[in-house]
Amino acid sequence: MEKASGVQLFTVWDGVSAADRISLIKSLTQLGRQLATINFPAYGSLYHRQSISKPSERIDLDPSVDPAGHYCVGPSSSPAWTDGSTAADLNSMLDMGPWLDLLQYGSALAQRSASRTCLPMNKTMSLNLQGTPEDHTNLRDMALKLLPYFAGSPILQQSAKPVLWHTDLHMGNIFVSETDHSQIVSIIDWQHTSISPHFLQARWPVFLSPPDNYALGPKHPKLPEEYENFEPHDKEVALFEKEKADNSKAYEIATYLNNRATYKALWETDEPTREFFERIGDSWDDGIVPLQICVHKICETWSQLGFSNTCPLDISIRDKEILSQHSAEYKQWYGIHDFAKKYLDTDDDGWVAPQADFDEKKLQNKALLDLLIERAPTKNEAMETRRMWPFPI
Repeated sequence: MEKASGVQLFTVWDGVSAADRISLIKSLTQLGRQLATINFPAYGSLYHRQSISKPSERIDLDPSVDPAGHYCVGPSSSPAWTDGSTAADLNSMLDMGPWLDLLQYGSALAQRSASRTCLPMNKTMSLNLQGTPEDHTNLRDMALKLLPYFAGSPILQQSAKPVLWHTDLHMGNIFVSETDHSQIVSIIDWQHTSISPHFLQARWPVFLSPPDNYALGPKHPKLPEEYENFEPHDKEVALFEKEKADNSKAYEIATYLNNRATYKALWETDEPTREFFERIGDSWDDGIVPLQICVHKICETWSQLGFSNTCPLDISIRDKEILSQHSAEYKQWYGIHDFAKKYLDTDDDGWVAPQADFDEKKLQNKALLDLLIERAPTKNEAMETRRMWPFPI
């Protein structure tokens, strides 16, 4: 395996000029356009044709894309299917692809989630948030009644093209030229990339994700009107948020200009639609509430989503009241997890960048939890915060 050339972007980013950052961001959107224009015949993962012996487990690329006939689409190699989160004895029973259409793809996602209900519960969640296996079965049956409508939606089909995408573009995976930091020379960590619907693949690169209250559209970010009256620390925060928003705006505009299909897939796909496919395969891992909220939202906005017929589900008032209570608990749980990941600069698994001081991160982890517990208004809420905290102390 050849070593990636160049230097990792995180090592030079702070010294990259605004003009060079824009050039680099433009290059990322052009790469995305190249990937999005490749015509794949199915959802799954890309393989060398000789590595899959059974013709039933592969779909060959069209000769116009692969004249030599070297490649095919086969079962998904995404960690979501292969990282051991699914019980080993059930893993071989799953439909891991390739999938020809959204109906096959969505059904397989639901099947994957169902296979995980035999795994241990998330200890940071209450039973209300996790849900019982029976709860998940009932919710999955409801979701599967909605699936054919989305799979057959002409509107959704416009952004459902099978697309190969790198879904973890952080600054450690991007290498730039040592002499020209605006020039991308290598991108690593492709081993688990998959071919999935465009509307699920398109996303902000990790380091270009927008700050809170970011507004899409032609309006450029500005400092708060009262900025001059801020305390020095608050001014630093405002400047940081402004710079972050400027980078996000550069990516948004460059995507619109250079990669219109991805722009539409990312910012013109209805949020309940995208969330439905994101949640249906991970309801055991994420807890039952997010998919419940999504299903309820779809039913409430059925006609706005472009469906002319009657919604196949009828949500009772009692179910809505129960979900409202559980949603408040989930909001607290999510807020704690999001706070921890944001300020520890990590992900759901607690990943720490190689260049970071791991012992220092452990101290920060404990200090953040202690801070939240100290601020909890009651003893019970302090205990709940400790139970919900995502990382070991």
